[in-house]
Amino acid sequence: MVGNIPYYITGALIRKYLTEKHQPARLVFLIQKEVAERITMHGALSKNPKESILSLSVQAYGKPVYVATVPRGAFVPPPKVDSAILAVHGVSRANFKNTKEEERFFALVKAGFGQKRKLLKKNLEAVLGKNAALAMEKADIEPNARAEDVALTKWLALTKN
Repeated sequence: MVGNIPYYITGALIRKYLTEKHQPARLVFLIQKEVAERITMHGALSKNPKESILSLSVQAYGKPVYVATVPRGAFVPPPKVDSAILAVHGVSRANFKNTKEEERFFALVKAGFGQKRKLLKKNLEAVLGKNAALAMEKADIEPNARAEDVALTKWLALTKN
């Protein structure tokens, strides 16, 4: 799947194609530079990488790669922002045993990012109840962690607990 997509629907289109029953093997989109950096933790953002729902969602289905920057001057008329080519290689559901596990992953991630100022444990209680602390411990997640500081591997471990 290759496209130069409207920036305001980037998240929705990425989500649509990654979650389709028949997924593309690779996804290549021209998107807003800052969004591509957030998804891949490329550039200035990589000095203090923070996960997001979007970055974790993309990583759960494939390997996102920041291919190149396309400066605003490359377009006529020039947009207000720079663009970037984002490729997602190896798109699959390999991280999930079944649909229920996939749904649980997204329920946990959504809950985890539910209230930014709160610790992950508190946010996860909405889904896991009193078992949140134990589930985090089993997934090797620090008790004081915030959702943005937890890597995909640990979210997947949390999903499988």
